[in-house]
Amino acid sequence: MLARLLPFLLTSFICATSAPAQTIRTAGLANYCLDMPVTASSSAAVEGGKYWCDKAVDGNPGSKWATADGASPPQWLQVDFDEPRAIDTVIISQSSLVDLYANAREVELSFSEGEPVAAQLADDWNPQIVRFEPRATTSLRLTFVSAYELRHYFGLQELQAFSDPDKKIGVVESPRKRWESVDLTATGRDVHPCVNKTPADVQRALRNIAQHEWAADYADGVRAQADEWLERSDEWLLAQIPEPGACFAYGFTGCPICGSRWGSWGGARCSFDNPGHVTCSKGHVLPDADHPDDGTGYVAPDGRIHYFVGSYNAWMVETFQFKALRPLCLSYLLTGDERYAAKAAVIFDGLAAVYPDCDAGSWDYPSNPPSGRFCRPWYQVARVLIHYVDFYDEIFSSPALDEPSIIEGLTRRQNIEETLLRNGAWYCYEQSRKGGLNNGYSDYIRGALSVGCVLGIEPYVEWALDGPYGIRSIIANNADRDGRYFESSLGYALHARSLYLTFAEPLLNYRSDKYPEGANVYEDPKFLSFYFLPDALFDCAGHGPRYGDSGPDTGAGWPDHPLFSSTDHEFAEVLYARTAGELREP
Repeated sequence: MLARLLPFLLTSFICATSAPAQTIRTAGLANYCLDMPVTASSSAAVEGGKYWCDKAVDGNPGSKWATADGASPPQWLQVDFDEPRAIDTVIISQSSLVDLYANAREVELSFSEGEPVAAQLADDWNPQIVRFEPRATTSLRLTFVSAYELRHYFGLQELQAFSDPDKKIGVVESPRKRWESVDLTATGRDVHPCVNKTPADVQRALRNIAQHEWAADYADGVRAQADEWLERSDEWLLAQIPEPGACFAYGFTGCPICGSRWGSWGGARCSFDNPGHVTCSKGHVLPDADHPDDGTGYVAPDGRIHYFVGSYNAWMVETFQFKALRPLCLSYLLTGDERYAAKAAVIFDGLAAVYPDCDAGSWDYPSNPPSGRFCRPWYQVARVLIHYVDFYDEIFSSPALDEPSIIEGLTRRQNIEETLLRNGAWYCYEQSRKGGLNNGYSDYIRGALSVGCVLGIEPYVEWALDGPYGIRSIIANNADRDGRYFESSLGYALHARSLYLTFAEPLLNYRSDKYPEGANVYEDPKFLSFYFLPDALFDCAGHGPRYGDSGPDTGAGWPDHPLFSSTDHEFAEVLYARTAGELREP
C-alpha cells in the first residue's frame, strides 16, 4: 500500500503508464511546460485527440503525444512559454510501450535564444534528466534526432522544464534497479593481505612459528609442498592447462568396463605422468582403444557419456588450485621468497587466461543450462573464487605479477584481476541477484564479497552487508530467537555457521572512506547467539537428530564425558577473539 501512495505523498513524481523502474523527484519546483501552448512536427491524432501534442504537457502521466505512424526522425515538439523563463533542467519521459514506440538515442534541445543542447539518452523509456547551463528563453523545442531502433512512433508522456540551480531534482530508483546498475570501479586497497588475513595476522603467525614446534612443523610442511612445484618449469606448468572451452566433469558414470569409480575432481585417480587419463578403482586406465575420448566424452552403447578427459581436466585444475597455488602463495607470505610468488604467478596467469571460456562447470552436473567455471557448477564457483582471492591477496606485493601475461598486452596482474577475479565476481553477483536467503545464494554473495574486498569494489561489499540477501538480512531472517538455523538438517545448520564467518571476517578487515573501521557483524547479539553450542546442544546420547534431509543413523555411538564438540570449540575461539578486545596470543 505504501508503494502505491508514495507518488502522492512525495512532491510531483513523474510516472510511466506501466510501473517505472525509476521515477523523478522534482522537489516541488515549478514545471514551466505545464499546460503551455505546444506544436509538433507530426501527430498520430487530430487536434484535441488522444495522442495530440498537448498531451505531453498536461501533467497526466497516463496520456502521451505520439508522432505520426512511421514518421522518420527528426521529429520535434515545441513549447511556447507565457513569459521568458530561466531553465537549466529538462525531464524527458518517453512511452513505456516499447513494442510500438522507439526509445530516442540522440535528442536536441533548442531555445528562442542561444545555442542548442545535444544529449544522448539511455536506451530506456524511464524518465531521464538533461542538465545544461541556465538560459533565459521564451520557448523550448525537443527534437528526436535518432532512435536506438525505429518503431511505429516516437512518444512523449511528459516534457518538463525547470530552474534547478541547487540540483534538487533527482532520480528515485527501485532497490532492484539500483543494484542492477552499480558502479564496479575498483579503487584498490592500501595494504595487503587484507581479506581473510592482515599484516598483523602474518606477524603473529611468524611469532608462532618461531616460538612453537607445532607452528614450525606446519610451516615446514607447507614449504615442502611448495618446493616440489619449484622444480617444475614454467613451460611444463602452462602446457598442463586445458584449452579454452575444455570439458570438465565429476565422472559420475564411472568405468564403462566394470562400473567402479575413479573419484571426482581433485580426488580422482589421475597423474601428470599419464595426462588425459583416469584409472578406476579396479585398475582400468581410460580412455583406451575401445573407449576413445576426443575431449568431449565417450558415448557408451547404453547412451551414457563417460567423461575421462573431463575428469582429468577437473583433477588437474583442482590440483593446481589447492596443491600448488595454496602452498606457493602461503610460503611467499611467510618467507618473502620471490621464487614462490614467481611460480604461483605463472600458474595463476595460465588459469586466468582460460577461466572465462570454461564456463559450463562439470558437464555431467544435472543442470539446464550448464553453467559455472572450470569443474565447479553454479554456486560452487564461489567456493573456489574465495580461495583465488586469498592466493592473490597473499602474493599481491610480488613484482612477478607485473611481468607480461601470456595474454598479449596484459600483465599477469591485469589478467588475474580482470579475466578471473572480476569475471568470477560478476558471475556470482548476477546469480545472487535472483534472490534467496539459503546457503547457495550466500555462497554466491561471499564470492563477490571476497573480490570486492581485495580489489576495493565497494558495491560488492555493500551487497554482502546490507543488500536484501546480505549478512544482516540473513541473520535477521535465518536465525531464530534461540539462535537456531531455519534450513533443514543439522549438517546444513552447521555449514551455514561456517559460511557466515566467511562474510564476517572480510567485512571486519575491509577499509574504505565509507567504512574506515570495516563492518563488524560480531556486534550483533543475534549473530553471536547463532554460534552458542550449535552442535553440542543437539547431541542425543552421542547421536545427532535425523530431521530434515539428514541421512539415516545406523551406527552405535555414546557421548563423550564431558561432552565435547570440536566444531563448537572452534566457533567459541573465533567469537572470543572477536568480542574480548584485542586478539590474545595463543
